[in-house]
Order: sequence, then structure tokens, then C-alpha cells
Amino acid sequence: MTRAGVPQAGDAERVIAFPIVGEVAAGEPTLAEQHIEGYAARLSDVLDLREGDFLLKVRGDSMIGVGIFPGDLVAIHPSLDEPHSGEIALVVVPGENTATLKRWQRNNGTVTLHSENPAYAPLTYKVSEVRVEGCLVGHIGTGRTRRTHPPHEG
Repeated sequence: MTRAGVPQAGDAERVIAFPIVGEVAAGEPTLAEQHIEGYAARLSDVLDLREGDFLLKVRGDSMIGVGIFPGDLVAIHPSLDEPHSGEIALVVVPGENTATLKRWQRNNGTVTLHSENPAYAPLTYKVSEVRVEGCLVGHIGTGRTRRTHPPHEG
């Protein structure tokens, strides 16, 4: 890698393949039986990525309602086309020189950008005031910034 963290051609030799060892129940408990179903060595093995897609590190907690937490990585498909209502989009809003990730809701000549956290109010703009940079195609939870249960004692 370069100092800027950009992968170089020789970096491909250092790829680590992580085994996919099965499924886990998020509802009813099931018998854990480990068997390797395959390997994931590239992001495209686990995310529906296309050439030109990119990753961004999430800052802030406005999208926690859809499981996107601070420190997670989001995969964005770049597009200048207007998202469909309900899609999560990367949008530059008036007066800001950075983009925000919000749920897009079109209503005639306006768009409302919804957070997925009730602590944040929706933001409404004229469609002509915002610039779409792309749409969310997936995310990777890093697990660094959340704790859903207190640590086990004992």
C-alpha cells in the first residue's frame, strides 16, 4: 500500500480468504453444525459491487435504524440519476461541501431526506437544490462502535 492507503498491484498477493462456515439463526435457536460453504476473499464475494462502486466510512448515527452505525463501511454505486423514493442515497445538500447518507422521498418538486434515527428531523429541499452522488448497495458493519448488551460477568 502507498502512504495514502491506496492498494498497489502487488497487494493482491496479500489477500486473505475468510471461510463462510454456514448460517446463523437470528430467531429461534438451532443446532450449530460447522461446515465450510465457501470462501470470501473479495468484497464482491459478499456485496453486490460493480466496477466504479466505492466505499465510505460512516460518521454519525443518523442511519442506525437500518443497522448502519458509526465506523461502518457503506458501498455506494455512483449515479447522478435521481433515486427511487425509499432508496438510501448519498446526497450533497445546500450549503454543505460534504455528502450525507439519507433515505430519499420525492414529493412533486421537493425531496425529503429521512434519517433512520428518530433523534434527527427530516430535511426538505427543492430537488434542484440537491445533488445525488449515488445510492447505497450494501454495507459492512465493523462492530467497533456499538454494544447491544452489557458484557457478561463471571
